[in-house]
Parts: sequence; C-alpha cells; structure tokens
Amino acid sequence: MQPYRSIWFTILVVEVSTIVLTSAGVCKAPSHTAVLGKKAPDDKLLYETRIKQTWSIFGFIEKFVEYPVNRKNEKNITVIEIIDQYTNGNGGCFSIIEGGVGYNHVLIYFISEFLRGLDFIVRIYGEN
Repeated sequence: MQPYRSIWFTILVVEVSTIVLTSAGVCKAPSHTAVLGKKAPDDKLLYETRIKQTWSIFGFIEKFVEYPVNRKNEKNITVIEIIDQYTNGNGGCFSIIEGGVGYNHVLIYFISEFLRGLDFIVRIYGEN
C-alpha cells in the first residue's frame, strides 16, 4: 500500500506545480482596471454590479457578467468601466466574450489568479 501512496503523492505534487507555474504570468499587473469607450456628456449609467468572491481551495474563480440580464435593450453601450478593487496585482483578469462598446449587449468573463479572489466593479454606460 505504501508504494501506491507515494506514487499518488508524486502525481499530485507534479500536477499542482504545473498549474501554479503555468498560471504565474496570467494577470501580472498592479491593477486590472480598464475603461473601454468614450463617455459623452448625455450618456447615462445603464448597469452597475460588483463581482466579489474570496479565494477558492480549488484554484481559480470564474464569473460572468451579462448585460442586459433580460436581453432586452435598445440602447447602445458607449462605455464599459471595469474597476479592479485589488491594487496589489492579486486580483484577476477579464475578457469581453461577446458584444461590448457599440453593441446593445455585452458578456464579460472574469478569472482570478490561482488561489486568489475576485473583486471588480463593473459600470456600463449608454446612449440616453
């Protein structure tokens, strides 16, 4: 029984090391804040939410933000503000999966650093 235990332990150590080493450079920056688009004086806030979750023992935290939630929106998005509340580089990254500025919808994907949490404020502005 002892040889099998050491084999499984070795496999586990190799797998965890691989995950940590390959994810080391994914989101390296002091902050991951971005402002996409340009706000006009008559634009209004269409949507605001906060994505906040503490770290997970299972590695990465993944979240999606979809606007509009009910998929009924006539107004085009002019600005997307994504504000990283972690300023020490331990937050996460985001990616626009679908839509965005110039569209009437957006789907944003967030992923944390390995064994870290997420804390972002998302604001979406549009034509009045």
